[in-house]
Amino acid sequence: SVKPYQVGSTPTRWTMSIETKNLSIIRRVDSEILARPLARPETSEVLGPETWEKNPELAADIMIKILSANYGTHNLTNDKNKLIHQIVSAELSPFITSKRDACAALIKLSQFDVEIGRAACFPGENGGKSAPIITAFKAWENGIVFPESKILRAEIRTAKPTKEVPGGLATQAIFLRNDKLGFRPTAVGPFFHHGEPDRQEIFILATICKTENMLITKARELWIPDIAVDSEAERETLGEMWTMNFNTDLRLKPTGKMDTSTCDFYIQNSGPLILVSPIEKTNPNWQRILEEKFNEDKRFALARLPLNENTTISPITGAIIKLKTLGFKLIGFEPEFNETGWGINLLMGKLSPTGQQKLIMPCFTEGIFNHDLENSLLRVSIDWREK
Repeated sequence: SVKPYQVGSTPTRWTMSIETKNLSIIRRVDSEILARPLARPETSEVLGPETWEKNPELAADIMIKILSANYGTHNLTNDKNKLIHQIVSAELSPFITSKRDACAALIKLSQFDVEIGRAACFPGENGGKSAPIITAFKAWENGIVFPESKILRAEIRTAKPTKEVPGGLATQAIFLRNDKLGFRPTAVGPFFHHGEPDRQEIFILATICKTENMLITKARELWIPDIAVDSEAERETLGEMWTMNFNTDLRLKPTGKMDTSTCDFYIQNSGPLILVSPIEKTNPNWQRILEEKFNEDKRFALARLPLNENTTISPITGAIIKLKTLGFKLIGFEPEFNETGWGINLLMGKLSPTGQQKLIMPCFTEGIFNHDLENSLLRVSIDWREK
């Protein structure tokens, strides 16, 4: 059996008890009122990685059971042995309520990148289940887990609830509202699929960064080639998200016809996604490899294009043109940090032929952002359905 983490007289490493009296909890996913206070205070005790590193098999069993109750076979945790290995090797830090009815995790993506995810509770539970998310966030924010990391990322479901998959309005509120964790959206697209019948679902990518003043300075130096933007909805969405992240207006710059012959791409798997990265050397096989990945039932290809002060000069502008001719669409941007400092990538994406044949659940973020951004997000998601 697992004993709750004991809080001694000295400050504990983990915030294991979260008072939810002041949290806004979604009581009905179809309600027009996004958040209602709990009728009574509720305390959820959370067990952190110091507990689960001693019980990795049990932690994996609990997390898979909770995630499967929400999503069926979950893309990232259907391999129990892999999940156990991640816990033992400290690549994944679990946070699970002592009642074993809700979970979240911090997942190391690289030395400087961490994802907060695997967040769910058993369907039908009302209130008090955000404690693992908040505890995990505080552990990262205070440098207790993955202290060298600079960026915390989240993938946030925006689709309405279905018979198989519960709604994500409560999770959206916890992650994205400024009076909660305050993650900032950076991209939107039909990255993942769930349910029976199988449906593509719009997710928002969001981040929080440490020491972000240097990142903001970097953003104010950058231009984005206007050829990346296809529609007014894309421009409005990109511009609003850029301002939310960097407190400065997005700058689009006209570009002439650029040479695309000098830019090819490297293709690799990253979980359920295909990553597409520009390279200077010739790789004539990259389109064939991309199609092979799609045929393996990889549904979404994500291209990362580094922005710099000379973005309007080939080969990056050429990369945008080449990707667009293959059906890639602008989906947003993302901050990154490496040994050379802060940078920003432009993100483009493409659904596989199989994904394009599926129903795409539109973005539903009522009450999370301002009305203009919510309207633009909905229009962008509708554009994906019409492709």
